[in-house]
Amino acid sequence: LVPGQYNAIYVRLFETFAQVTLASPKAKLKGSLGTQAMEELVHVLSYVAAAPRLRGLLVTGVGSVFCQGIDLTELCLDRQERRKESAVQMANALERLVLALSSFPKLLVAAVNGAAVGLGVTLLPLFDIVYANDKAQFSSYYSRLGQVPEACASVLLPTASPVREMLLLGRALSAQVCHLDSPLHLLYLHLQELVTLGLVTQSFFPGRLMEETIPRLDSLR
Repeated sequence: LVPGQYNAIYVRLFETFAQVTLASPKAKLKGSLGTQAMEELVHVLSYVAAAPRLRGLLVTGVGSVFCQGIDLTELCLDRQERRKESAVQMANALERLVLALSSFPKLLVAAVNGAAVGLGVTLLPLFDIVYANDKAQFSSYYSRLGQVPEACASVLLPTASPVREMLLLGRALSAQVCHLDSPLHLLYLHLQELVTLGLVTQSFFPGRLMEETIPRLDSLR
């Protein structure tokens, strides 16, 4: 890896693993995955898979956002020919990303630090371990767009009723504390309930997500 090689994601190398932060400065939708971001993530997966000293890859987000899914603003172009070309490039990049994640030969960990929307949720079953904190919120927009969920999510995601409602009806699952004035479309859960549903592997309290995750991956030998 060389400085400046990636423009849509941030990559940090530790002694035994690599960390990817989904925070493209170019994306109009914060923390989303455009074509370039997906291509760069595929490259990192290939690099880590081939690097003998690296034992795994950690993927996380910044602030209150883990990943807001596909950057559909890339398809908002003025000419139909350009929209079609952009859609084909995005679909091909997504296919390569799903294949790279599903065939990754080392430990693959997601640290969900905030909102996980659309593709940010449907990719999670492809990870070996999914950690989350109390700011994690899982939602999708497929029912509103009339779109089939990506990454075989309708098959790979847990079949628990709240998860199905999140995927197919657009209901959000949140680990935050429930208030009386909370919007009805949110289903508030205790942190441990996210684990019980099979959506995450383990949950952590405020401020502990990266403090718990980094040492665990750093112990890989």
